[in-house]
Amino acid sequence: MTATTSVVVPMIIAGATAMLTTTLLKSKPVYDSLREIFVKSTDGDGTPRSASAS
Repeated sequence: MTATTSVVVPMIIAGATAMLTTTLLKSKPVYDSLREIFVKSTDGDGTPRSASAS
C-alpha cells in the first residue's frame, strides 16, 4: 500500500513454506477442522449441547 516491496520476498517464502508444510504433513484445512469441532460441541444449529438438554 505504500509501494514498498522489501517484504514481498519474505512473504512469498513464508507462504510457500506454509503450503509445503501442510502438503507434506497432509493436514486437513483449518476451517474444516474448526467446523468439526463446532459441530461436535453444538447441536449443529449453534446452540450448545448443554443448553439443548434441558
